[in-house]
Amino acid sequence: MSIIEGEIWSATRGFNKDNIVDKGGCSTIYRGVLRDGQTVAVKVYKLSDHTGEEQFIAEYNSLKDLRHRNIVRIIEWCSESKLKALVFKFMDNGSLEKQLHELHGSNLPWTVRMNVVQGVANALSYLHEEAASTGPIIHRDIKPANIFLDQNMEAHLGDFGIARNLRLESSMHWESKLKGSIGYVAPEYGSDGTMTTAADVYSYGIVILETLTRIRPTSGTLKDISLRSWVESHLVEGRLEDVLDPVLRQDSTAERSIDAVARIGLVCSHPIAAARPRMGQVSAILRSTIPNLVCDSPACVS
Repeated sequence: MSIIEGEIWSATRGFNKDNIVDKGGCSTIYRGVLRDGQTVAVKVYKLSDHTGEEQFIAEYNSLKDLRHRNIVRIIEWCSESKLKALVFKFMDNGSLEKQLHELHGSNLPWTVRMNVVQGVANALSYLHEEAASTGPIIHRDIKPANIFLDQNMEAHLGDFGIARNLRLESSMHWESKLKGSIGYVAPEYGSDGTMTTAADVYSYGIVILETLTRIRPTSGTLKDISLRSWVESHLVEGRLEDVLDPVLRQDSTAERSIDAVARIGLVCSHPIAAARPRMGQVSAILRSTIPNLVCDSPACVS
């Protein structure tokens, strides 16, 4: 459903800076209240160059036909000459990025983190394998900042501004300029621009490891070792506990499930694309409905 510029102006109190929730390179997100009293997130795209409008079009086209409980859903949209905006349900608990790194993330219990990991897996499984009428869709920017949490701490995958539909694309090789976020980009995409659903799987694996450790893949504390190698070496040596977020170390009842999820994170972030599982497999494994993955890494051997 389309909305006119004046309604968005009113909803955000004239794009008041106090209503800003987040800012990115191509957009600003405002908290707003519609006429019916519904609290929403209004994503306004910067039109100073073509990038903002391109991302508006890409995000709208990617999301307009998607229906999944773990993917953000467009409520309304505005496409006027001077304003491009999408309106979403407001996520009361912000992003996983903020929960982990800005809002006392160490207090996040394992049950919440596990549900987030499961929710994102379900969303990616849908995008890659189940959205038959629209996909497969590659998100291309899976990271904690693009995973949003509602009032019940349920995960919703968002920010589809650089997503691509494989059905509509003629090649798996796209822009010469790297898209995505450093630390989460799959090796094959970073080296030659190859982009398949396996690249999303890689990014998802890194998100799992970050959710377990509360360490960003770009953290200076890792020095010359990658987050994946750091976690893997400790798991091989039977010292996974040493790299976990302290709050997870205190939950003795979750030890086995944390170990299992860490192994899934490692196999998903395997440096070889062909060795990574499909997201449908991952989603099912997390629901404990099919056998464990086969992984050739020493850390993935029980």
